Amino acid sequence: MVEARKIAFDAAAFLASAGLGRRITHFKKKQPLFSQGEPADSIFYLQRGRAKLTVVSAAGKEATITLLTVGDFVGEESIAGAVGLRLATATAITACTALKIDRSELIRVLHEEHAIEFRAEVFNALNHPNLGNPGTSFGSTNFGKITTLSTGSTASREFQLAAHYTF
Repeated sequence: MVEARKIAFDAAAFLASAGLGRRITHFKKKQPLFSQGEPADSIFYLQRGRAKLTVVSAAGKEATITLLTVGDFVGEESIAGAVGLRLATATAITACTALKIDRSELIRVLHEEHAIEFRAEVFNALNHPNLGNPGTSFGSTNFGKITTLSTGSTASREFQLAAHYTF
């Protein structure tokens, strides 16, 4: 009997090439990738160039939210719940190349091709304080006594938790 082996997902290859539910798009300087109020049905991965994300208020004033560069995603609102409208406008600052990923394809990838890694770090787990130097003022009531902790240490336990999600 032959066992089926799952091929490892290569995120870099997925983001570098066109395929099912994704296509490479080119934008000229000042050309919008998408506009505020349009249906949020895709997400863009910037492969080349620079872009900006702006929003226009009800009074007609434009505000720049962020500047985008190679490796940035834009249009993430498309995967947050039901399909809604774009909340901002993304415009090319320079000539850009972006991978346009359809909402359905990105949701499929997030569900099928993922891994999560948890990490925990503990500092001062046994609750042993790192003591400072003894008092050095001769004649002082604290001469020779250790009354402080060393610089940068804490007397309490410290736990740090982290998660890394890979798709």
